[in-house]
Amino acid sequence: MAATTKPIIVAVLSAALLGAAFIPKAQAKDFGVVAQVWPITERDIREIVAEQVSQVDWSAANKQVVESGKTYLNRLPRRNLPTATQLATKYIDPSIVLNSDVKVPVKTASGYEWQIAYKAGEKVNTLAKFRPATAMLYFDGRDPEQVAFAKTLASDIHYRVVPIEASGEDFQGVLKSFNRPVFFASQVQLTRFAIDKLPALIYPASGKYALFLANTVFPKPYQVSQVTSLWPGPETGTPGVSYSPTGAPAGLPPGASK
Repeated sequence: MAATTKPIIVAVLSAALLGAAFIPKAQAKDFGVVAQVWPITERDIREIVAEQVSQVDWSAANKQVVESGKTYLNRLPRRNLPTATQLATKYIDPSIVLNSDVKVPVKTASGYEWQIAYKAGEKVNTLAKFRPATAMLYFDGRDPEQVAFAKTLASDIHYRVVPIEASGEDFQGVLKSFNRPVFFASQVQLTRFAIDKLPALIYPASGKYALFLANTVFPKPYQVSQVTSLWPGPETGTPGVSYSPTGAPAGLPPGASK
């Protein structure tokens, strides 16, 4: 070992010994028993879940889900709504009264903060801010004439009429006959839009009823011109702006009733 390294080793050992001299000795004391304790007997939740999963017959469960999916459309509620015999329109106020504040993020100098857009208890009508781009035609899939009427209106992708079947009878057959999605009417929709006859077109009204949804039913023989005279489609109006069909007087459409 070189002579020059000896002073360094001596210095390190001396520092270690001096440091150890200032470390207090560890002491332990028995403080007695605060309370009686027992070993943990609750099972680990992960063990319980793993045990239950291992006992599931996944083959049977998968088969049950597949069979349920196959028969779902056959278990839809059946309805027998009458067919309309005359052209008539009624108006539904879509306004709602809020039961809590509606807050939206608003950009400020320091970033975004949540501010109240509508207060609880306030009556709000979304048609005052937004005009739907689609209308909804509720029809009876058991009636070949109503099905043909719905197909004709739904075939024009620019016109945007959404077909909604309301009877629940052979819904799968109705689906196969269309070249586009067909929806099924829920009871909530039928109640909310006051649908009691078919076929019924639900669309944003115009003129002095611009803040209402219109429910117009059509008699046989069904004519597309009757529909377009009442609701010309989204391209003749601007979303967010009230509009009236070209040449149609403000107020009640022909054959309409309030």
